[in-house]
Amino acid sequence: MYIKFCNFGNYAEEKKLGEFKAPSSRPSDPSDLTRFRLFRAVTAVLSVVCLILLVVIIALAAKLQTQPVCSEQDRLKEKIDASLCSVEQCMSVFPPKQRVPTSKCLTCGKGWIEFESFCFFLSRERHTWSESRVECQNRGGDLAVLDQDRVKNFLSQKSKDLYWIGLNRSPSGVWTWVDGSALGKSNWSEQPGQADCVYVDGEGDQSWSTSKCSSVTFYICQKNH
Repeated sequence: MYIKFCNFGNYAEEKKLGEFKAPSSRPSDPSDLTRFRLFRAVTAVLSVVCLILLVVIIALAAKLQTQPVCSEQDRLKEKIDASLCSVEQCMSVFPPKQRVPTSKCLTCGKGWIEFESFCFFLSRERHTWSESRVECQNRGGDLAVLDQDRVKNFLSQKSKDLYWIGLNRSPSGVWTWVDGSALGKSNWSEQPGQADCVYVDGEGDQSWSTSKCSSVTFYICQKNH
């Protein structure tokens, strides 16, 4: 017993005659050929445009990386970092009518408060009087010399704790500021006791009190611009 396979249709005839051909990848019709060439031309043009855009993006990225620290964009967004910007840089970047106010471009440094020609730093850590002075010196200043009423009035709006200031009693019993100047007008809350180091009550009326220099509390640093 056997099975006979039968072929039907055009395929069978072409196979029989050996004339079966794979379809061509290129259009044979003239109109199709024209459209094919147009498609290739448009593809080439779009590829060139994409390449040009890529070059422009790379150039803009390189320019943004080298822009001044006091850029116009930063000025508008008010994100100028005081530790990165100097007054001279701001003046060179902005015209006179567009300059950033000096308060936006501080020279004191990050964490410092500017007042007139002074810079003040209110600590968030507690130390002894001597340790506090070392911390201030490491920051480029010294413990604050509060011998001016306008400075005390300014700090009264900023300070809310007990802070060491740069006033202590010398071995000879004389009250002296850390800059070497003698005590003039004072602001004692009461007559100073036997302790030799002075702190200010930032939460009250900015009055002074004495405590042992080995006590620990916050401190106020001061430096000039």
